[in-house]
Amino acid sequence: MANDRIRKVLRRSRPGPLPPSIEPESTFDAVLEMRLAELQQQVGEIKGRVNSLFFFVLGAAMLQVGLSFVG
Repeated sequence: MANDRIRKVLRRSRPGPLPPSIEPESTFDAVLEMRLAELQQQVGEIKGRVNSLFFFVLGAAMLQVGLSFVG
């Protein structure tokens, strides 16, 4: 309700398009935003784990190459 009043005042005070609404329009949109935020966090965790695994395997390969030169 308050958003509608603000939009009406903005519409009267200046011509042109209104700025986009920042708040979700419905409960579904709010839940969708929460789920997307959680998904982004999980993808970030997975990327971190994959990077760690990559560097672990790279380190092990470098160690094997180093040991082959020594032994």
